[in-house]
Formats: sequence, C-alpha cells, structure tokens
Amino acid sequence: MSAAQSKGALDSQHHVVDGPYSYAILSDRGRYTTFEYNGRTITFLHGKDLIEYLAVKEWDDGYLVAECRGELKGVFEDYIDLTYILDNLYMDSQEFLRGVKEVRIAHDGRENQTDS
Repeated sequence: MSAAQSKGALDSQHHVVDGPYSYAILSDRGRYTTFEYNGRTITFLHGKDLIEYLAVKEWDDGYLVAECRGELKGVFEDYIDLTYILDNLYMDSQEFLRGVKEVRIAHDGRENQTDS
C-alpha cells in the first residue's frame, strides 16, 4: 500500500481529499471553539451560553449548523460561517477547507462521528 493510499488520496497540491483525513474536528475548549483539519487549527470565541457541541447537523463548504447544549438555552442550534472567520484572519478559506467532506465533534479528545 502506498503512502497516499494509507493516508487518503492527495490532490495536486498534496491536500488529502479522500480517506481518513477527509473530515474536520469541531470542539469546544472553555470559552473557545476549535476547528481542526489537515494538521491546521483555528480557534475562536463562542457564545457565553455554550457548554458543548452535540452534533453537526449540516456542513456546506464552510458553513455549518451545530446542535449545542447551553447553560440557559438548553439544546439549541448554532450557525458558524467558517469562510467569514477565515477570511477575517486573512487566510484563504477555500484553500483551508478544501477536501473537508464531513465535520465531527470531539469531546475531551474523543471524536464522535455524526451524520453531516
């Protein structure tokens, strides 16, 4: 088995586009949300009420809908536009998100596969 087969197919720019790295990880760490993909992580502040992400309900090339648990709101939906966040960090959002086919939730370092 070649290195590309064991890690997933690579595009011409050596980004993983299929295989075990075709998903990203969304997690909450205290007052911050992290989004990790292909060895890169962005961290940003989330709302005060959020306790944890429960599931990713929808992923649409940079825009996601997450089901969350809040301290005051109970279970609610949160809408995150990663394209907007990345662009405001002067990062190429299309390049950063290329190959993301799914987003999974991680709690305390454990991934939960969801139906995104």
